[in-house]
Amino acid sequence: MAGASAHIAKAKDNLDSAMAGMRDNMKLLADREGQLHALDDKSKALEGTTNRFHRSARMVNWKMRVGSLAVVFVGCAVLVWTVGLVLHVHVGRRRVWPFLFVSALVFLALLGLYYHFRSRFGFGPDGLQQDCATAAASDSESSSE
Repeated sequence: MAGASAHIAKAKDNLDSAMAGMRDNMKLLADREGQLHALDDKSKALEGTTNRFHRSARMVNWKMRVGSLAVVFVGCAVLVWTVGLVLHVHVGRRRVWPFLFVSALVFLALLGLYYHFRSRFGFGPDGLQQDCATAAASDSESSSE
């Protein structure tokens, strides 16, 4: 009987140590799961920040292209205006004042259209600065988290 109780006690000790090992493993598993969820949340936040940065970078790139095309357009317009002035005054032997008056009206109309489209679509130097400030603010928010 003493031998049987010793075997039972030894089996109980083995069972207790196995249960303690299982409890420890379950705690480690729960801790790792929590760390995995935290890492997943950080990964999703980083992915969102990356997507916002990518969209902002594409928008800034597009606005820079539009700005460079605007410079080319203005250069061509000045060239066409100069050729028109020379043809009007020297070849047509007409007065310069009516040409300058019509040119001023066309210039003011184009300037009004430019400011209208700039405010409506947000391109130009003000929109570019605002986009850069927004991108910098979102980057600083994500880095502080």
